[in-house]
Amino acid sequence: MSASEREPGTFELLETMLWSAETGFWIFDYHLERLQRSARYFGYPCDINRVRDALDTHVKPLVPMQKWRIRLTLARDGAIAVTSSKFTMTQAGPGLPTVTISEKRTNSADIFLQHKTTNRRLYDTEFSRMQNDYGCAEVLFCNERGELTEGSRTNLFVQFGDVRHTPPRSCGLLDGTLRRSLLSQPHNRVKEAILTPHDLKRADEILIGNSVIGLREVCLVEITN
Repeated sequence: MSASEREPGTFELLETMLWSAETGFWIFDYHLERLQRSARYFGYPCDINRVRDALDTHVKPLVPMQKWRIRLTLARDGAIAVTSSKFTMTQAGPGLPTVTISEKRTNSADIFLQHKTTNRRLYDTEFSRMQNDYGCAEVLFCNERGELTEGSRTNLFVQFGDVRHTPPRSCGLLDGTLRRSLLSQPHNRVKEAILTPHDLKRADEILIGNSVIGLREVCLVEITN
C-alpha cells in the first residue's frame, strides 16, 4: 500500500497518557511502542528521544499533587506538540455510568481503526451526540458483521465468571495500551473473543478502559431513535 493510499487527508498521530509526579507516565513503554509502530506504517519521522524530551519538558512545571491527562501529537513533518489538562474521574450521578451502541457501523478493514490518529470524526461525532442527548459516558461500535469492536475512547471488556473477554483486533479496533498490557500479563484473565450485543445483555460485568481512566464498570442502555 502506498503512502497516498494510507493518508486520505491531513492527520496527526496521537497518544493520550496519564501522568503524575509520583508515578510518571502510566504504561509509558506501550505508548512509545505504538507511536513508533504507527509512524513507521504511515511514514512519519519519529525521533523517540525528541518525544521523550518534549514530554519531560512539558510535565516539569505541572502541579505535582495532581494527575494530568497528557496529549501528544506527531505531525507528518515530525513536529511534536504536547498539551495537558487536569484529570479527575467524574461521576454524573448515582449508579454505574451508562454506555450505548451506535447505529453506525464501522468497517473492520479500515486501517485508521488500528492506529490512534486525529482522523476520528465518526467516533467524536457519535460520542458527542450520545453524551449530550442521553448522558452516556461512552458509545460502543459494531463492525459490518455485527461484531462489537470498541468504544469511541476506550476498549471494551466483557466479563463472564472470572474471565474478561475483549474483541480481537481483526474486528477492526485500536490495540489500546491498557488492553495490550492486560493481555500481556502472565496468567492473566483477559482473553480475546468475538463478542456481539447479545453478549452484553448476559454478561456478569461490562467494563470499558484506557490508559487514562483505567478499567471502569458500566451498564448498557438501549436507545431507540
